[in-house]
Amino acid sequence: MIYLEWLRIYPVDLPMRGSFASARDRIDHRRLLLIELVDRNGSSGWGEVDAFEHPTYTEETLNTARALIEHEIPALLSGSANEPEEIARTLTPIRGNPMAKAAVEMAAFDLAARSAGVPLSALIGGNPSRRAIPSGVALGIDRDLDRLQRAAVQAIAEGASRIKLKIQPSWDLEPLSALRDAVGPGFPLVADANSAYEADTAGNLSRLDTFGLAMIEQPLEPLDLVGHRRLQDTLETPICLDESIRTVHDVATCLALGLRPVINLKPGRVGGYAKSLEILSLSQREGLDLWIGGMLESSLGRAHLLHLSTNPGVTLTGDVSDPGRYLATDVCLPLQAADGGGLAVPTAFGIGVEPERERLPRPTEIRLR
Repeated sequence: MIYLEWLRIYPVDLPMRGSFASARDRIDHRRLLLIELVDRNGSSGWGEVDAFEHPTYTEETLNTARALIEHEIPALLSGSANEPEEIARTLTPIRGNPMAKAAVEMAAFDLAARSAGVPLSALIGGNPSRRAIPSGVALGIDRDLDRLQRAAVQAIAEGASRIKLKIQPSWDLEPLSALRDAVGPGFPLVADANSAYEADTAGNLSRLDTFGLAMIEQPLEPLDLVGHRRLQDTLETPICLDESIRTVHDVATCLALGLRPVINLKPGRVGGYAKSLEILSLSQREGLDLWIGGMLESSLGRAHLLHLSTNPGVTLTGDVSDPGRYLATDVCLPLQAADGGGLAVPTAFGIGVEPERERLPRPTEIRLR
């Protein structure tokens, strides 16, 4: 049982090593919110709001998330002793806003694991003895194909076991051909469209079958599950859904339609660990492949993903690579590389990392009791 005393909100601004572009956005600075929950013993648990500044990925933004965490959530948390699962239930009256709710709930899970003296994976259905997670590297839209090829080759040399490329209409065939040449015929290569294609012209995506892709991620608009079902019949390449999967009910709807997608699971996008575990359970029962997606998190946010990646329902390499590949500065000490590639799962209690407080701004501090 954890007795919450304080909620603290830290806005951080982390410059990128270079611009990262998708079909929807271009990011030069990764602005995030760190959430600290403090119990009556002074112990802390940490979460991260990974929403973007603009509503280009989902409707949620950093500003809307901050407003909710600062002005609505404290009243729901105030005055009670809670297990993290109960905190997740406490937040359910709030409709939508999954990234705001996830950051608070995930901080509560971190705090509970630290208080129990166990790694976070032990509380979220993972395997605490699993020590390493393979890394997939995402590459943004870059018109310089030579530079794109070099980036892929370097990532593989540094231990990446999968490469994902952001694509959009009119920028798909040529860059994917260049990347396939660079990584070789058998290396796992993924195309991520971020819902940039229209249902009535998406049949052209069958041309991508020639590249032997592991999957094409989110080709159509998030709500168009029927369109994705129809598209599935025209492709040899498996379809992966990201933005379309907001709850376990979306997975169930896919199955009812006869759509059997690969699932990209992001705990921030679905509302935290409790919701993630529902999706993992259904996907595992139905034999769906699933991997953990990234949102250009800090090392703190990525440590959460490493622990979730130890769940047996995670069947494929995800986006969990070294944040230092993208971020010029961070809030934590660097995550450790694993022998043979990938990242080591932190073994200390909770998520196993915490921010260096001298790197953080003065927080907004809210008393909960």
